[in-house]
Amino acid sequence: HPAYHEKLALQLQEDLIREEEEKNLKVKAKKAKQQEKKKKQQEVKAQKRAEEEEVKRKEEEEEKRKKEEAQAKRKAADEEQARKKAEGRRKAQEEAERQRKAELEAEEGRAREEAERKAREEEEARQAAAEVKEEEEVQEDVPQEELAKRNHIATIMRDTSLNPREKQLRIQAILAGKVDINAHGAAASGRSEAPPAASAGPSAAAGMDGGRNHAPPQQQQQQQQ
Repeated sequence: HPAYHEKLALQLQEDLIREEEEKNLKVKAKKAKQQEKKKKQQEVKAQKRAEEEEVKRKEEEEEKRKKEEAQAKRKAADEEQARKKAEGRRKAQEEAERQRKAELEAEEGRAREEAERKAREEEEARQAAAEVKEEEEVQEDVPQEELAKRNHIATIMRDTSLNPREKQLRIQAILAGKVDINAHGAAASGRSEAPPAASAGPSAAAGMDGGRNHAPPQQQQQQQQ
């Protein structure tokens, strides 16, 4: 029947159209899926690239930080070395100044000691000269007999062959006038000259006695003692 065939043809046409649409839809879905997959892949790549860039950035920052730390350490080491050098120079200068000061003090001390020594020697020489002068003046005032007694006593004190008791007895005898000083003096000198009393005779003895009688009172008192 024509109507049946027409309806069948329309149905087939609709089926073809639907199949074409379904096919188109599948193609679109496939394309959309491919695009989605591609988009995801791109996102994954972008994320991976971003992660890589982040890692690289962190590595660069870490390297930069290490370089800065190394530079800071190097700078600190240089500053410490410069400080140590300056400290060493300062200590060397202080040590040199201390040594120079010690040398100056030692030199001043030596000069002061030398001056004191010279002054002491001059004072000792002056005192010795004064003592010698005073001794000479005293000896000028002391009678010859008293000087002879003192010399004889000094000779007895220097005699090592006598014991202290013998020295004391002889000194007491001299002080008491029991010893002839002139005779002992002549004997000590080897008896090279005769005593003045024996060679000059009575007049010399009288002169000596007269000299003794005319001695100052202080000398007479010393002779009596």
